[in-house]
Amino acid sequence: MRNIWMGFCLLGAALLASGACGQTPGGASPAGIYNLSGAWRSPTSNGQSAIVRFEQQGDQFRGYFGGAVPSPSDLLGFEGHYSGKTIVGKSLLTPASAGHPAQWVDRVMIVDDPDHAHFQNHPEMMRISEPHSGDAPCDAANSSHTKGTYADRRGKDAEKHNDFPAATCWYHVGIVQRNPQAETDYAWLLESGKLGMKDFPEALKWAKQGAEQHDITADMLLAHMYAAGEGVPADPKAAEYWNHRAEMELTYLGKQKQQRNVQQAQRGAPPQMQQQRQQSPQAAQQQVNQAQMGLMMLLGAAMMDEGNSGNGGGSSNDIEDSSGGYGSEQQQEERERYLNEQEDKAIRQNSLRNGNAVME
Repeated sequence: MRNIWMGFCLLGAALLASGACGQTPGGASPAGIYNLSGAWRSPTSNGQSAIVRFEQQGDQFRGYFGGAVPSPSDLLGFEGHYSGKTIVGKSLLTPASAGHPAQWVDRVMIVDDPDHAHFQNHPEMMRISEPHSGDAPCDAANSSHTKGTYADRRGKDAEKHNDFPAATCWYHVGIVQRNPQAETDYAWLLESGKLGMKDFPEALKWAKQGAEQHDITADMLLAHMYAAGEGVPADPKAAEYWNHRAEMELTYLGKQKQQRNVQQAQRGAPPQMQQQRQQSPQAAQQQVNQAQMGLMMLLGAAMMDEGNSGNGGGSSNDIEDSSGGYGSEQQQEERERYLNEQEDKAIRQNSLRNGNAVME
């Protein structure tokens, strides 16, 4: 895999001059403190989950329960000092009530990677808001242990801001983990010429890698390249094949998404992970009650946990986990996000069939 990385670093003087190889593009803190700000999903002991919003200013850290978007009904549940891989502070044990002040307990949050964290003896929390390229350092060794899906999203964010060395770095992190979207997005980057030159052979190589894992936009890029003769002799039949395959896979994914929405509706869950919070006062109060209940379930055993220092955290329950329980719920949500993204990208890039090679 190091050969792949060195190949990336030899793409052009722009990469070398920017320090993408072995450096920390994207403005991440060299001290290893990640930017954890954003919406996270936190499990509760009753098998449900709650939205947690983290706010971080330097090494000062706060966690609010209630929703992804700030609201007066949000409840401060944790605050502390972020240093290294831990956040040392206090968690709310019981909210304030009439005649009774709030009770707090000393707690430590362990940061597993830029997108996963946990309290001792509790399941892992995961980031659900879109990450940014500068949230964490990017390097060939993936010292931040960023998962492939999140690496690809950080690559997209870097590319959106024309930081192509950082985009290349993050796509590499995803490619090493065989993330199909990272393979495809890197192929698009090579084909576009944004790195200073159009590298059709490499773009074709990585598009085929993504297509092997049924990435729809990889199919669409291959269709365009065969139609235009980019990196291969022009082949209308091959272009037609890849276009047809993209159509079939988009139809299949659409059915999967529809089935997922039906299952969520049957469970009483919203079909999308994130919704605008338009609530009546009664619904807002219900959300406060649910948030308080979630806090009690998540942190209420804090006093007992202090005596169970022999147990590890929930770092094994990440989004790539194929086991049951919370890991499988995260997988389902990750799949839903993937379906949405694939559908949106396919619609945006459908103009390729008319010869437009611009990636939106």
